[in-house]
Amino acid sequence: MKSSIADSIKSLPPLSKTIADINRVYADEEAGIAELAKVIEPDPMIVANLLKAANSPLYGFGKEITNVAQAVSLFGMSMTRSIALGNAVRKLLNVDMQPYGITSDKFAEVSAMQATLMNKWYKKIDKAKAEHLYLAAFLQETGKILIASDVIKDDEDISFKSEVEMSN
Repeated sequence: MKSSIADSIKSLPPLSKTIADINRVYADEEAGIAELAKVIEPDPMIVANLLKAANSPLYGFGKEITNVAQAVSLFGMSMTRSIALGNAVRKLLNVDMQPYGITSDKFAEVSAMQATLMNKWYKKIDKAKAEHLYLAAFLQETGKILIASDVIKDDEDISFKSEVEMSN
């Protein structure tokens, strides 16, 4: 299984041009929130995910966030980048999570909740580090996606799921 997981990782498609542009703007010390919002706005999926996150009760911003500039301003550049990257990686790795007994939507919801909880907790300690750790927390369970894909491909999903259920 290890070699097939390694093969799955090697065969992942590249991230979108928008993600590359987000990384470019983020790395530019002279760029600001307006430039970041400008590269995000043409990508409807990233816009939808960013606004969904901004209007989530987990963040409690108080009023409805209706545009990218508002969301980027509230989240900051680092957190916005983390949200966009996390969702882009999830989209690339979209797979049936049935071997774990959950839906892909539930898996994404749990990942977002873990990341948000980590961010709320750690920003009380170090806000800058919390924004960087958000992506790591969001992606911490990504290995499950690759394992689920391999388990399904090897037709071991029923036995795997029963082992997961017994371990809970």
